[in-house]
Amino acid sequence: MSVTSFTPWRVDSHTARRSSVASFNEFLRATRSALTQSPPPASVHVLMGNEAADADSIVSSLVYAFVHSQRYSEALHVAVLPIPRAELVLRCDVTALFQELGVDTHALVFVDEFPWGLKSNVKVTLMDHNALSNKKIPQLGDLQVVEIVDHHSDLGQHLDAEKREVAFADGNALVASTCTLVAERLKEVASHDAHKLLSTMLLGVIALDSINFDPSAKKVTPRDVKAAEELEKTAFATKEELFKWLQAEKFNPAHWGAFTLENCLQVDYKEFTFATA
Repeated sequence: MSVTSFTPWRVDSHTARRSSVASFNEFLRATRSALTQSPPPASVHVLMGNEAADADSIVSSLVYAFVHSQRYSEALHVAVLPIPRAELVLRCDVTALFQELGVDTHALVFVDEFPWGLKSNVKVTLMDHNALSNKKIPQLGDLQVVEIVDHHSDLGQHLDAEKREVAFADGNALVASTCTLVAERLKEVASHDAHKLLSTMLLGVIALDSINFDPSAKKVTPRDVKAAEELEKTAFATKEELFKWLQAEKFNPAHWGAFTLENCLQVDYKEFTFATA
């Protein structure tokens, strides 16, 4: 459970929450199970965020994997969290969101659990970054990147990807969150029982990344606002309540006081390579 006594759910949402999360958990469990079946799936599509594995990277990849599963049945679509399972607890906002909604974290697939030696056709979609660099993946160079969904400066990698949306231009991000880009895609698929849950998770992350849609923070864009308006119609809480709750969970001293220095560094690890003269 979250360490705060407050949770933001609408008072009339209990039944809908149970039904929606049950549908999403069924998708997660079926996907994880299919990875270990014999023979393995002929084609596997991995969707993965950046190594920092913040809420945007994790939620955007999970929701977009579900969207792909609804649109394309020729492959197994798997969201792979780009950290070891043991590090999920360090993402306080994500952990609280999953616990309170009832998302089955046992059914998630982490980078140290995915069978990278699979004799299947494995293709990758990069979420919340645009250059594949996760050193926890063996034979990294053998993977084919087929899609990019991101809002950071374009590093010019994977130019042969079938789809590339890097929402960044003239030195500025065109959206505050990759979850905004996924929300735009969610409305393109047929309505599903899981959509209310997905809308809630996306809305919460967009609220976090845009600093509660505050223009003075210079994060929010018209696309974020439009996406949030649509998501809020079916979400289990308002964007303001989600922001207040998740922000409190993200920075709650009760979480951070239990972390070691190594834990704190793992929360938002990034590695940069600079050219030398």
